[in-house]
Amino acid sequence: MTVTLYSTTDDRRVLNKTITSVISIQSASIYGDITLTHPTLLLEYNSSVYQCNYAYIPEFSRYYFINNITLSSGNRMILTLEVDVLMTYKSSILGLDITVVRNQYAKDNFLPDKFMTPTSKKEIKTYKLQNSNFNITDVQSGHNFVLCIVGGAGSPNN
Repeated sequence: MTVTLYSTTDDRRVLNKTITSVISIQSASIYGDITLTHPTLLLEYNSSVYQCNYAYIPEFSRYYFINNITLSSGNRMILTLEVDVLMTYKSSILGLDITVVRNQYAKDNFLPDKFMTPTSKKEIKTYKLQNSNFNITDVQSGHNFVLCIVGGAGSPNN
């Protein structure tokens, strides 16, 4: 079985990973009972394998994370793999025509979300009035005043 081993620094959650080919192994074999999602491979010892954290098996048409590298007797190595569903099905995922209806991290006011409660932001700023017609003696004499200044687009405070 042929296995191409790669190196990547991308996070596991990245769809389109940047991978650098390190080595191609032509004589890998299946080790024990496996599944397509978590295969274990046996291969001849090669020190370049330690530079790798990613693999592709053409016979399975899948990309894999290398979870563990174990030295075995007879100058062999055992690779424990886990399928990377994002890279394996990247073309199918990118070909989807979808509408996102919920994002737990970013609120979009154009998408209704019953799990996100609407919020309002209250901001109070106090400024000392200079050169104004505001009379402090009227405030001290018990008169009520509400001074409201609203800034909008083009406002110096925006």
